[in-house]
Amino acid sequence: MCPRKSRASDRRLVDMSAVPSQTRGAWAPELPAEDEWIDIIPISETVSYLLRYETDQYNRIVEFAVIQRTHEDGDVRRVALYDSCHGKGVHVHYYDRDEREIEQHPLRPVTSYEELESGMDYAIERVSKDWEENERRSRRGNGGATAR
Repeated sequence: MCPRKSRASDRRLVDMSAVPSQTRGAWAPELPAEDEWIDIIPISETVSYLLRYETDQYNRIVEFAVIQRTHEDGDVRRVALYDSCHGKGVHVHYYDRDEREIEQHPLRPVTSYEELESGMDYAIERVSKDWEENERRSRRGNGGATAR
């Protein structure tokens, strides 16, 4: 699990509470989130990822988002979003230069807290390794690359 860097103070980043409730039959945490954490990690001079996760009263991760962001001309825009929201397990959304979603791919199922934490680690690994391809996909504005 990633160490806690800072307590979240800005809910505008990705409002995970606003997504539809868990789909029927999908795994769901036993308890609601009590704490939210955010950390921003630079990847390159113009690219970073934002890690946002929520924990329950026992410090178990109940939901996460790993957002690849590009910093251009004073603006920040999403390129890829790896998350566990919507009851879909771990999946990735890809965005074009106008932040329109161009693709979505499932990455891993989630059936336990351990798999959720492992999925978050996997998402961090993927964004760290695939960021350049994600940037190219976003500039092209279409799919064309397969998620791993």
